[in-house]
Amino acid sequence: MRKYSIVFLAMIIGAGCSAQKGNYATRMAQTVMKTYPDSIVVRKYVTHGPNEEKVEEKKPSSPATWDYEQGVVLEGFEKLWRQSGDRSYFMYMQKMMDLFVEADGSIRTFEILEYNLDNITPGTILLTLYRETKDEKYRKAADRLREQLTWQPRTKEGAFWHKHRYPYQMWLDGLYMASPFLAQY
Repeated sequence: MRKYSIVFLAMIIGAGCSAQKGNYATRMAQTVMKTYPDSIVVRKYVTHGPNEEKVEEKKPSSPATWDYEQGVVLEGFEKLWRQSGDRSYFMYMQKMMDLFVEADGSIRTFEILEYNLDNITPGTILLTLYRETKDEKYRKAADRLREQLTWQPRTKEGAFWHKHRYPYQMWLDGLYMASPFLAQY
């Protein structure tokens, strides 16, 4: 997984460097917005033949799942928006979150009972959107993430398990997944 993430990042950087004018962050953001106009975390569906040769590739009809990937990428967009003042970066963040956040604050594909810290990362963007727009759906969605942390399983020392399916395991990235959101909340 990590290997593919690095390759993916290198491809985006390479495409961004050759395709747009401007500084590195701007080129990277423009490439992401062009490559992923509908969802950052779209997963490709690939069907393989009997010899593992690719037979068919289909694009999903809707965004994938609520996930840390969008949170990490959109944190970069937030920083770029604040630094540059370019509202298009804010609008992209909002568009990506609106694919998942319903009017009542529910989050499409989010399952609180998974107790997965990876699902908390996009919460920092929800807090930003709420501060900027005062739209209650973002606050309510952030409240749902905060509720997960209230009930998140913990070690006997009080640290969060990374995921419910990994009992008593703390992962280093778990600190990054939950702590910034919890502090901002």
